[in-house]
Amino acid sequence: MSDQSNPSIIPTDISTLSFDSFGRDARRDVVCLAPIRTVIRREEEITLVRKVRKVEEIDAGLSCPVTSETMSSNPFTEQSTTTQTTVNQTVTYPTAPYRSTTQPAVSYQPTEQPTYEPRPEPVIAQPVAQYQTATVEGYSTSPQSTPQYQSSFSEEDLIVHSRRNCFLIDPAAMGRLQHQTSVSRVLQPGTYTIKLKSGAFDYRIESGHEGEPLVLLWIYGGKVVNRKTGVEVGATWSTLNGIGDSLVLEVLEPVTLCGFFFDTYLEDNEGQVVVTIEGPTYSEDLTIDSRRNCYFIDPDSMRKLEQEVSVSKTLQPGTYAIRLKSGTFGYRANSGFAGEPIVLLWIYGGTVINRKTGVTVGATWSSLNGYGDTLLLDVLEPATVCAFFYDTYLEDNEGEVTLSVTRM
Repeated sequence: MSDQSNPSIIPTDISTLSFDSFGRDARRDVVCLAPIRTVIRREEEITLVRKVRKVEEIDAGLSCPVTSETMSSNPFTEQSTTTQTTVNQTVTYPTAPYRSTTQPAVSYQPTEQPTYEPRPEPVIAQPVAQYQTATVEGYSTSPQSTPQYQSSFSEEDLIVHSRRNCFLIDPAAMGRLQHQTSVSRVLQPGTYTIKLKSGAFDYRIESGHEGEPLVLLWIYGGKVVNRKTGVEVGATWSTLNGIGDSLVLEVLEPVTLCGFFFDTYLEDNEGQVVVTIEGPTYSEDLTIDSRRNCYFIDPDSMRKLEQEVSVSKTLQPGTYAIRLKSGTFGYRANSGFAGEPIVLLWIYGGTVINRKTGVTVGATWSSLNGYGDTLLLDVLEPATVCAFFYDTYLEDNEGEVTLSVTRM
């Protein structure tokens, strides 16, 4: 019996064969496999074998169903992707291939998270700042708060001694000054303001300089306190320089106030000043004349004062601040009174301006009373400043003062 005569064994269309066609009829399997091997290419046979093996794996539960898509494609090239964007760049991660839902679900138990306790902040030992206070021109500063600047000013100290640098006036001449030469008033206990109200004093008419508003004051005879010094004394000196300059006195016992000038030649003096006294019960103006009320010092005595008695310094053109730095002067060591910070100044030999008066002169007088008192002097031509005291008796004097001369 031929193959063509047995249609039940050999099907007319080989492509209609399926996996179920085998294993039912042994004769048919033998007959059909021969033409199939001759028709199917080797590649298709390999594919068929793979399909058979895959079916076996599926039946055993070891793989997912096989399709033409999963067999012919790379799951990591055509699958969708998930994109994660970072701050600086974009990174693309492939999505995992499809996983069958038939697999048993895996149960994940959350892992207990450890508990972290915050670490204590470290304690940093801070160094203790060491402050060294420095006093510069009356101001207290510390290195941490205020930068230190080196002063470009030049300063020189002059020490004025109560005996060596005290100009002696004999008692008789001092009596004439108090009772005849000066304009004087007795002040009863109370507080008084003495002020330079108007006028000017010119010690040399032909000098070419205008008069300067100034006057010298001598207070004696009882207990009194100059508020600039704050010291109770039995006698004191002062000057008023400039219109409006004033002196406040606390009179504890009756004292005498004397207003006058100094000069070595009276005939060429010119001008007068008016000093106002305002007290608890009255107000009075005192007129002090440049000739009648000027105490005469002979030229030899004046030369001795300038060259021998006083402490002197030549000032070159520039601006100077002159002040009391320390120390006191006492008239009588056994009087029971404390020393007073005070000094008298005579400036001569050039052209200067006392800032308090604002007048250009060839010579001038001034005093410093208390540590807060300062003379600002503009020197236009070289001049000499002389620092000294006045007294009628030198042996019982005590103390000394330090004078600071600073070129600005």
